[in-house]
Amino acid sequence: MRRYLLLLSGLILLALSSCREQPEISNQLRTATVTSSPTPEIGVTLVTVASPLRGTEVKMIPETELTPTFTATPTPFIYMVAEGDTLFDIAVHHDTTTEAILQLNPGLQPELLSIGQELILPEQVRPDPKVTSNTPESLSIIISGLSLYQTPTNGIWIVGEVSNQGDQDLENVHVTVRLLDNAGHSVHETHLWTATNVVASGSKSPFATLVVPAPSIEVSPNAVIESATSIIDLGNRYLDFEVADAKITIKGAQAKISGKIVNIGDKNASEVALIVTFYDDEGNVTGYHKSFMDESFSAGKSAPFEIHVLPPGGMVHDYALLAQGLADSNATPE
Repeated sequence: MRRYLLLLSGLILLALSSCREQPEISNQLRTATVTSSPTPEIGVTLVTVASPLRGTEVKMIPETELTPTFTATPTPFIYMVAEGDTLFDIAVHHDTTTEAILQLNPGLQPELLSIGQELILPEQVRPDPKVTSNTPESLSIIISGLSLYQTPTNGIWIVGEVSNQGDQDLENVHVTVRLLDNAGHSVHETHLWTATNVVASGSKSPFATLVVPAPSIEVSPNAVIESATSIIDLGNRYLDFEVADAKITIKGAQAKISGKIVNIGDKNASEVALIVTFYDDEGNVTGYHKSFMDESFSAGKSAPFEIHVLPPGGMVHDYALLAQGLADSNATPE
């Protein structure tokens, strides 16, 4: 009987011991399940990797698209149509195209340009005169004959010319013209280029701009050469022309100039421009006119011309003629 009671007591103790150990196993399993679960780590890793990549893509795409547009789009500026200007003439002298000008001036009719009409032009990229060696400071180039002329339509012509006194041919001669009040303050400013693409050594090139309306106060002209570039190679620019048999007939304020242009070089040429500059008896510029010849010029060819001009400065005392064109590299000289 005692043996039976001892056996029964042992079984009861064993059962109670088993019940106390079970909660400890459950706690260990719950702890292991929480700490060993990979789900939070995977989630953090995905967010850490994916977020910077998405951010980089969003930022880089607009930068890639906008940067070329910014650098390739020059700042436009206003040009006032001068007497004798054509849209092609304006485009050539501002290193652009007629298509670019038409795009900036919706509704523009090239055949109906009027003196003083404002056109928006894409600005040329010019060398910084402070850092380039081809600056006016290092070249023998001056402004002369600067004058003002009132128009009957409440405008003021500012005319002058650039004189290349050095031994280097020049291009991209950029002039800033201002009107100053009696205190020397600028009341108007215009940026322009000379009438000829090339200002050859020892030659001159005129410039002019029309200010409309004219300032209501007394003003005086001022002009500064901002930059100029020496030419190492003329490329297809062609200067081998001579103006012969020139004569001028004055009738009132109108001048008629006639003569012939001769190609004295050994290349065929086209897009030949004739520039005539007018002077008063003191050597001041009274105006200029530029026109393009219709025909091409083979080597040795000559062609007559006749132009009628009303210089803004009135009576003409003297004049100078100059012709320039482009060499035709595809044609064989006759």
